[in-house]
Amino acid sequence: MGSFLNIGSFLLMLVCVVWFLTQVFFEAYLPQSLGYPLIFGCVVFTFIIGVVGTIGVDNWKSAARTISTVLMTGALSIMLTFIVFIGALFG
Repeated sequence: MGSFLNIGSFLLMLVCVVWFLTQVFFEAYLPQSLGYPLIFGCVVFTFIIGVVGTIGVDNWKSAARTISTVLMTGALSIMLTFIVFIGALFG
């Protein structure tokens, strides 16, 4: 189960990054008031699953997947926090 969470969270992280970049470069895809909060929720869910997925670390490949998932979703959640919450204060 841990290795499934590890691989699943990594793949979901890749989907979240592509979704974020699509939203940034093609704003017509979803309105900003709807797109960024949805991405933020998905990133937070992926971060939690990534942390839980550390149970499935067996070798260096799974450790690299876990570290990259947690770091990328952490950085993305920080950026989206500023976009969603701080941007709402100034918008």
